[in-house]
Amino acid sequence: SSFWSLIFVAMAGCQLLVESSKFMAIEASGYKLISLLRGQTFTQTLHQEVGFFDRQENNVGYLTGVLSSDVLLVKTGSAGNALAMTQGLAAVVTGVIIAFFGDARLAAVVLACFVLLLPATAAQSHISAPKSEGANKKAEKVEDRDTAAFVMSEALNGIRIVSAFGLEPHFTERYQSVLLRTLKEEERAAALLGFFWGFSQGAQYALQALIFWYGGQIVSSEGKNPLEIMQTTFALMFAGSSIGQAVLFSSDAGKAEKASERIFCILDRPSKIDSRDTGGKVIDAKDFSGLVRVEKVRFRYPERPNIPVYQELSFEMKPGETVALVGASGCGKSTVVQLLERFYDLENSSGVETGASSDPSGPRTADATREVELPRNGRITLDGIDIREINIQSLRSLIGLVGQEPVLFSMSVADNIRYAKPEATLEEVVHAAKLANADSFISTFPDGYDTQVGKGGSQLSGGQKQRIAIARALLTQPRMLILDEATSALDAESERIVQATLDNVIATKERVTLMIAHRLSTVRDADKIVVLSNEDKRGSQVVEVGTHDELMAIPDGVYRHLVKVAEGGK
Repeated sequence: SSFWSLIFVAMAGCQLLVESSKFMAIEASGYKLISLLRGQTFTQTLHQEVGFFDRQENNVGYLTGVLSSDVLLVKTGSAGNALAMTQGLAAVVTGVIIAFFGDARLAAVVLACFVLLLPATAAQSHISAPKSEGANKKAEKVEDRDTAAFVMSEALNGIRIVSAFGLEPHFTERYQSVLLRTLKEEERAAALLGFFWGFSQGAQYALQALIFWYGGQIVSSEGKNPLEIMQTTFALMFAGSSIGQAVLFSSDAGKAEKASERIFCILDRPSKIDSRDTGGKVIDAKDFSGLVRVEKVRFRYPERPNIPVYQELSFEMKPGETVALVGASGCGKSTVVQLLERFYDLENSSGVETGASSDPSGPRTADATREVELPRNGRITLDGIDIREINIQSLRSLIGLVGQEPVLFSMSVADNIRYAKPEATLEEVVHAAKLANADSFISTFPDGYDTQVGKGGSQLSGGQKQRIAIARALLTQPRMLILDEATSALDAESERIVQATLDNVIATKERVTLMIAHRLSTVRDADKIVVLSNEDKRGSQVVEVGTHDELMAIPDGVYRHLVKVAEGGK
């Protein structure tokens, strides 16, 4: 007995060492897999073209779910669980073989019963699978008003309006309604799962009863050795428990497979406009004069192919010039910015048109034949070079963009400015802040440029955030400055300060400046005002070009009408 005790002690020590090492190795490899998948998926997501994020199925909720829950699901079906499932199947085979050596008839009868129970097990898996996948599919549709997550997100994002208008009862009722409907769905699924779970548990005891009864019949009628019957009995019980483990791990493997499909849909998708692309012409900022031409551009957003944005858009920006784009809301002013930055590309079909006439059936003059032939949907050029032929990083390094809503990240003031040029020194950051009229208020902070701005710049006022955004745009000394309604979201005092800052920046004439304006008072001093109109709903086009005074002199002009409306009809 002492000998066998020592054998089992040795086996216990070996099991401790082997299982501990196996568990640590499997868990370590699993977490490395998580880190690798999340890193690669996040990188690939960031480098997708902007149009990718316009699709409803690629909303933030879905992409966040892929990076968080789907990656974890893949880990559950990785090498560790595959090994455990293999061990379980090996244990089943071993148990069945041992059982047949004990008593083949008893083993065959019990295995036949196992086969009869498989449909119930499959039904249980089928019912439980939609619960886990259904949650994932609902997470994909953050836009769906019928999800609890959407109602909560909507209420919390607009908490000030909710409080101001006393909407707490309304949102509480909506949330409870969604929860109640979800609860009813879960209760129905739970009832079915409960039935099949109870059936499977009861079947186990029924099988054990069958084993003992049939084994007893064999012993009593044939004088079979009871030890052989016990061998078969325990071997079959061992095999049965191993089958349960194998089924559990196979279910995890199925979920992991579906999760990996969603992950690799992103990893394997080539971006139409990838900032990592090293191809194209590299333009040095010193060599770019600032001549920008938008030539006969036609465009439709990929997700709205039936709505033309531009019928045929053409205008020019000369070096050092300040050009303002104005027009009614929805006429495509900001879309020009999207195209200049190559957030979207002009999808040109085969065929060309000359740049002389918008009517292809019209007469062609001798001058027209000498003009450069244009792609069917037009083009945008910098110093005569189609922007699609320019290296994407080089193109965007030439442009400084200030949007309507300044985007700040949860870090210091200096780091937010430095984002445009990570290698910039503090002196360069301060210089850019001074140009943007931001140094005066930054210096009053106790921590100065090390002040944390909070999530989304929550610690700063609207005007302060916008001036930091301007400093960020100026840090790279861009050859083209784009102001996309940069003051429209500010109060009167903040607008006055920011507009004065922009006027000082523009007055230097060091770069070509494009202003997208809703408030016409901000464009009066522009060198050129380009007026867009989409009266026929076939796409916007340029209807007027000139200075403020020139356009106001047109009796029935579109710009004159817009100014009169802005001034209250005076």
